[in-house]
Amino acid sequence: MIVFRRLILPCLFLLAIATRPAHALDPTRHISQYGHTSWRIRDGFLGAMPNVIAQTADGYLWIGTVAGLVRFDGVRFVAWTPPGGKQLPSPTVWSLLAARDGSLWIGTQAGLSHWVNGDLMNYQAGRGLISSIVEDRNGTIWITRTRPLDDAGCLCQIIGTGMRCYGKADGIPFAEGGTLVEDAEGNLWIGASTGLVRWKPGSFNAYTPSGLKSNENLAGVLALAASPDGSLWTGMAVTGPGLGLQQLIQGLWKPFVTSELDGSTLAVGVLFVDRENALWVGSTKQGIYRVRGRQVDHFRSADGLSSDSIYQFYEDREGSLWVATTKGIDMFRDLRVATFSTREGLGSGEVVSVLASRDGTTWVGGDNALDPTVGRHRHHAVDLQERKVQSDQQVEWRPDRNDYWDHRRCGWNHLGRGQPAAEDPYSDPESRGSRGAFGTANTTGACDRGRSPRRCVARPPEWRSGAISSGQDGDLCVQT
Repeated sequence: MIVFRRLILPCLFLLAIATRPAHALDPTRHISQYGHTSWRIRDGFLGAMPNVIAQTADGYLWIGTVAGLVRFDGVRFVAWTPPGGKQLPSPTVWSLLAARDGSLWIGTQAGLSHWVNGDLMNYQAGRGLISSIVEDRNGTIWITRTRPLDDAGCLCQIIGTGMRCYGKADGIPFAEGGTLVEDAEGNLWIGASTGLVRWKPGSFNAYTPSGLKSNENLAGVLALAASPDGSLWTGMAVTGPGLGLQQLIQGLWKPFVTSELDGSTLAVGVLFVDRENALWVGSTKQGIYRVRGRQVDHFRSADGLSSDSIYQFYEDREGSLWVATTKGIDMFRDLRVATFSTREGLGSGEVVSVLASRDGTTWVGGDNALDPTVGRHRHHAVDLQERKVQSDQQVEWRPDRNDYWDHRRCGWNHLGRGQPAAEDPYSDPESRGSRGAFGTANTTGACDRGRSPRRCVARPPEWRSGAISSGQDGDLCVQT
């Protein structure tokens, strides 16, 4: 007989077997269950505040900062120097695009540059702060500008070594354009201080939330993210009814409210939909949120994030998620082992027993609590003290009942289908009756694994959940 002595762990580890390519973070994990690394400015990794991140086809990560462009090979951050004595229009880099042809587009505070085939080309047209750069489905490069130095328009299309800009005469009501995304139908969406516009040549619609009508020249719609279902996530720097985090569905605004998050209270700086269609929300003061369906997870500086003010998300080719904040760079990656602790909602900080049942549930016994987890999800814990489990009391769980517990007074009973237990059942954490049934016992109680209904008897008033066992009829027996 194999006897497992009492094992106390600070948290529970579950081995995750990958069943899909590692191309995105596993959305069933909590953010705190990912591998997390931070590179902070104060530690000397970056010379200045990062604004944007991109990865070129050669695998290098490029980071645009307020003091220039930095290249990262996974080990070192190296300041990039343009070749042949050339210079970027401005050292402050606000936007980057790693194009499908392997080149890098660089948007600075004073204009656009293109790093291609070892050469840097600066565009003379379209001067101004380049807010966003997008490559559409046809390979065309588009940019938006704020503080433009001309009246040509805030949206510009790159054509060879020149560009064509579009403005009010073309259906774009804003003089300045900020965030820019393409949706599943090929429409371009532009965010601005007072609203947003859906645009393609010859077709456009403007949308102005009532709370932004008087927001001219102030931070308004800072973030947009197109969903595969055709809806558009919109993030605003202003909070209040109809503001903050909203969805635009078939031209109508819909608030996002769950028990964990009221989107109207959140000042949003950046949005990103990853390859698993999870929405990542970067706030201006409250860290990051991840939204998947109606499930919301939150991670902030108190959890190890470099800062609660988020500038950008970027998903690399391996599926890791990079985050640019006001104080550094963070990276989240999948791990083969998932950690469950009180941070993920485990009811007890001390794990003393684990049971994998036939329905896929993993039961975790700990101090004062019994936790069921299904796969990688943790469900609500059963608090043994709240359930008022008394000493000398039978404890039974039946999955076909609405209540987890059925309490009945009982004395010390025989274990093993009516056969007497060991002479001193408390001395051995597991004992076998003469007819093959198993029982569990230690200094706090005992359970019968061989009869229905299962019976557990607790002696002293210590509410620690010990060994857990189950039978073919689905009863769960918990040693208390």
